[in-house]
Amino acid sequence: MKILDLGSGPYPSAVTFDDCEIYCLDPLVNWFKKIGYPYHLYENRVNFIGGYAETIPFKNNTFDAIISVNAIDHFDDLISTSKEIQRVLRNNGILVLHIHYHNKTILESLELDDNIIKNSFSWCEGFNCVLHEKEDYKSGIADGYYALWSNFHAL
Repeated sequence: MKILDLGSGPYPSAVTFDDCEIYCLDPLVNWFKKIGYPYHLYENRVNFIGGYAETIPFKNNTFDAIISVNAIDHFDDLISTSKEIQRVLRNNGILVLHIHYHNKTILESLELDDNIIKNSFSWCEGFNCVLHEKEDYKSGIADGYYALWSNFHAL
């Protein structure tokens, strides 16, 4: 199985899967390498690619599954990202998005909600919100909540 972890950061969520070919796409990969993040720890399991979700550098129908954990709200263009995911995800592929719904900020310019996600990914059959979780910070005021969207219904 080929998995793409979009906006993976320096510690990709996809490493929790065994016996998979894992690709991680993040625009900060080169910066993480430059500051010394130990990518060599993953060299036998993960292929790190510097790039943007709005222009995924892979051929059509490349991936069996695409995940993104707390990254979609960091992307610049949700519609372009959705179209790119549709392009590189194989027919009947698995899509799982963990999304932070919050007010717009300078660094996180997308203000998302269920309607926006549902409309943006309407092409993905069976794609539904399977969980909402409020933030619970002990030392501050919660800003928004998290949603888990998936077309994989064995969750």
